[in-house]
Amino acid sequence: MTKTQREPEIQKIIDYEYTYHFFFNHGLFDELFHFEELISETNAFLTSKLKSFEDSKEIEMIDDRFGKTMQYEAVFPTILWKSIFLSVYFLTEKSLEQICKNLGNLNQYSLSVKDISGSGIYRSSTYLKKVCGISECFETEIWNNIIDFNKIRNVLAHSDGTFSNENKAIFKVCDKYGELDYYEITEENESGISISKSFTEFALKRIQEFFNLMCNEMNEKKPSVT
Repeated sequence: MTKTQREPEIQKIIDYEYTYHFFFNHGLFDELFHFEELISETNAFLTSKLKSFEDSKEIEMIDDRFGKTMQYEAVFPTILWKSIFLSVYFLTEKSLEQICKNLGNLNQYSLSVKDISGSGIYRSSTYLKKVCGISECFETEIWNNIIDFNKIRNVLAHSDGTFSNENKAIFKVCDKYGELDYYEITEENESGISISKSFTEFALKRIQEFFNLMCNEMNEKKPSVT
């Protein structure tokens, strides 16, 4: 076999190892671990700032409503936990689509994920089940959690966390998770979602568990590289 003839085989082995090993173990799982560290460091920062205010004799007032303590107790955590949750969700959505592309390219499927109707996690899950034969991880309660995270993400991304009080589906999702808070905005007949540290940690843990399940299933079903 000549060098030219060997090159496609070598590239296939590289793509194979990337799809089933490196993408997860030297990419996605590292990124998810960084979010663990970010949550821990963010909480430590907020806690240390509040402690410093307790030790201070004078606390600067921003205006008649907010002082530094209020900012670090309520305002900043609300912004930070929402941002981290959304970032973890976007990583989930992006990673699912990339896994579709990895498997599609490696196996030279006639259909790509872009040929599937829908969008986001729903399109990727359809492609993985119907085209790639990866289905068991989608038949779990963990995947149902991620579908719920999608609903929360949509409210946060499209209406900055507010939703109509007629939206019973969102209330049902909020009531399902003790870590997820919501509050009523009476004058607008709306409610708002407040993302907490505990819900952010819960979402990250479930997403880590889901991708572990997917990685294991893919490796159990992977073809031999010949």
